[in-house]
Amino acid sequence: MKTLINIMITIGITILTMVSAVANTNPTSPENKTNIRNQIVTLLGKEIPADKLKASEAHVNFIINDKDEIVVIDVISKSENLSEIIKNRLNYRKIEVSKSQRGSFYKVPIKLDIKK
Repeated sequence: MKTLINIMITIGITILTMVSAVANTNPTSPENKTNIRNQIVTLLGKEIPADKLKASEAHVNFIINDKDEIVVIDVISKSENLSEIIKNRLNYRKIEVSKSQRGSFYKVPIKLDIKK
């Protein structure tokens, strides 16, 4: 009976240790967000046609799937053209992330410097 109790305690401690180790990984740490944001800026590129844009700001809501691809959920902008450009350039594009960042929800603000 004591052996059974000792085994159960050992299993319980092991499970708690594993859960706390997984909980300590923070996919939304500032370093991870900066890394993802830099990759998004690279994917968007420097050439965005400004002639049809009504707004220069947007908020992109997305997740990263198991294949390390960006899956755009929503782009919030006053300009529908800007929303479409961002969706087309980001959706299902592969980026470099850690396994802990997969499946996390992100909201990234984007501001364009439009020169006319």
